[in-house]
Amino acid sequence: MERLDLPITGMTCAACATRLERVLGRVPGVDGVSVNLATERASLAFDPARAGPEALADAVRRAGYDVGAPPIPGEAPPDEPTGTLHAAAAMVLLLPLLVLGMSHGALLPGAPGLLLQAALSLPIVTWCAAPLVRPALGALRHGSADMNVLVLLGAWTAWGWSAWAAARGAHHGVWFESAGSIIAFVLLGRALERRARRRAGEAVDALLRRQPPRATRVTAAGEETVPIEALRTGDRVRARPGEAIAVDGIVREGEAWVVEATLTGEPAPRRRGPGDRVYAGTLVQDAPLLIAALGTGQDTVLGRITAAVLAAQTGKPRLARLADRAAAVFTPAVLVLAALTFAGWWWTGAPFEAALEAAITVLVVACPCALGLATPTAVLVGTGRAAELGVLVRDAEALERAATIDVVCFDKTGTLTSDALVLLRAIPTAGLSPAALRALAAGGAGQSRHPISVAIARAAAPAQVPERHAPGDDTLAVPPERHAGDDTLAVPPEHHAGDDTPAPPWTDLTERPGAGLRGRLPDGAIARLGALRWLAEEGVDVSTADPAAQALDDEGLTAAWLARDGQLLGALGVGAPPLPHAAEAIAALRGRGVATRLLTGDRARAAEPVARALGIDHVEADLRPADKLAAIERLRAAGHRVAMVGDGVNDAPALAAADLSIAMGSGTDVAIAAADLTLLRPDPRLVATALALAAATTATIRRNLAWAFGYNVVMLPLAMGLLPWQLNPMLASAAMSLSSVSVVLSSLLLRRFPRSQP
Repeated sequence: MERLDLPITGMTCAACATRLERVLGRVPGVDGVSVNLATERASLAFDPARAGPEALADAVRRAGYDVGAPPIPGEAPPDEPTGTLHAAAAMVLLLPLLVLGMSHGALLPGAPGLLLQAALSLPIVTWCAAPLVRPALGALRHGSADMNVLVLLGAWTAWGWSAWAAARGAHHGVWFESAGSIIAFVLLGRALERRARRRAGEAVDALLRRQPPRATRVTAAGEETVPIEALRTGDRVRARPGEAIAVDGIVREGEAWVVEATLTGEPAPRRRGPGDRVYAGTLVQDAPLLIAALGTGQDTVLGRITAAVLAAQTGKPRLARLADRAAAVFTPAVLVLAALTFAGWWWTGAPFEAALEAAITVLVVACPCALGLATPTAVLVGTGRAAELGVLVRDAEALERAATIDVVCFDKTGTLTSDALVLLRAIPTAGLSPAALRALAAGGAGQSRHPISVAIARAAAPAQVPERHAPGDDTLAVPPERHAGDDTLAVPPEHHAGDDTPAPPWTDLTERPGAGLRGRLPDGAIARLGALRWLAEEGVDVSTADPAAQALDDEGLTAAWLARDGQLLGALGVGAPPLPHAAEAIAALRGRGVATRLLTGDRARAAEPVARALGIDHVEADLRPADKLAAIERLRAAGHRVAMVGDGVNDAPALAAADLSIAMGSGTDVAIAAADLTLLRPDPRLVATALALAAATTATIRRNLAWAFGYNVVMLPLAMGLLPWQLNPMLASAAMSLSSVSVVLSSLLLRRFPRSQP
């Protein structure tokens, strides 16, 4: 099976989307169709041996709609001038028509006045109504009726009866202005709705525009400007200052500051040079770069993010499917109600004109449009805003599940703490200063690639240990560079050199795996750096180690001990510090009434200090992947709605078992593939932001549905004359259009969702 995403034009209500799903579902070889009214897209799976894109597009056209052109990267989506032109012409003709009609013959009495009203309204109900005619005919050809059918039936009935009455010389029961108002207000409402829906989709449009439409390709013959569709893996691409990078790739020549905020959300530029990974859509600031392409088009990080957002917006949560079922039967029900209204009024002795007016009002006031837009517009804006904030939503149902979460389980390393070891404490035991202890240890540690040695060397001379992305890094999101000095909540003084103490180099260095380093200092003394047990075996007096060992153990740090000849000089505590704002993330979840748990494979003495520092409610340590899975299942069995946040392969089973899975974007592809939400930067606060935005989106959906259902509950009885005050067709058309616009505007409020939650 292959998947296809078709842009659709011409849909006007929920019945259109439902009918199009039914039409496409009947095409041989199609297996699964989802049509979204708000995004105007159809997503489907099909067997290419039985159906092709052209056959599917033909089915769309036979149903009365058109297949639009796919968006062009880097360019704004085109406007839809046709519908706007028809709406503008209808409103221009409607203004004098309303003045004449509502003057009741005072301005231009008799036949001339009626003839002018007929002349003004006829173009409105014919040429101006053309955008409604084609989908209405398509619906009728497939044995169904949509909102276009109701509107046209009401308007044409009103105009036809008015023409008949005027031809007989009658001056009562003439509704030329109502017929024109029905079409004009519907077209105006749809133009406003279309504009609001375009604003709702601006987040995805912005993602598409981040990738430039053209790029400079470098070949043996020189440079050439080509569309990005022509680029292939392995091509050399030149990105000049002020230009957006067109591909994911590796820098081969040049060094420049690159703004990666489009992917990471971090506004500060990063220095990128030969061997560094760069990404499509990021902006080169000060110097040209020559880049070897590793990914182009949809195979870039930006392309995958855009595709994921579009997929989430095309999907339908449970509430949307409920609304679709209601909308599918709504139009036939309205036709029955209109017929019953006409019969009821006539049976009670009302004039034929009054009965017909009531029936027309029922046809016009009914609005499955608002019902069909209630859910998809909220999902459209919510997922787009999530992408802007740094949260990638896999599908619309994930938003519903996220709104109900009451327990969040975190992995530790790479999720709440740095995945790189950092020197956090230096405790002298023989009169040295912490800086001198660090410097002396760094002279040997700088010659080793053991993670503990790297942490010690980096703390003593961080500028000598540059951090760059590995060329093979191909995860979905872009992790910002981590430096030892900037990824803790509170950086202790031991974390930086802080002075100019030199690191004396060790000579004759030997490294014993699992034990430590031995070398000779410039004055001939023997220096050792490693495990306390090994130092004792080497003849070092470790009797003074207990206070420092206890302090480091209480903090959950791993100790590396330094000795000179037979004297113990001190301990260096290495650990994974909490990520920036991790404590704020836990506090924000607690503020939402969400419990937190730490599920980690680390030993308890390393996990518990982290949990205490961050304020996590419960810790389970020394867990294997199966143990994490069992912990998630226990919580769910107890009735909790559980989210799991992780970044590693060992987190994948727990992520799959949770009600909601959240992967750090800097994690492995396995974790990301299993996740409902992906955080595009390693900021734990995004977990609380995602849950809060999901709750706001779900609340918006419920509010929109309540408005859409409530509107019809009130307006239909008014139109039928069952309440003391009765609508007329003109007011009914205005109210119907307002209901659709109000639902979209309600959803647009999600665009103001704040970047960080308290």
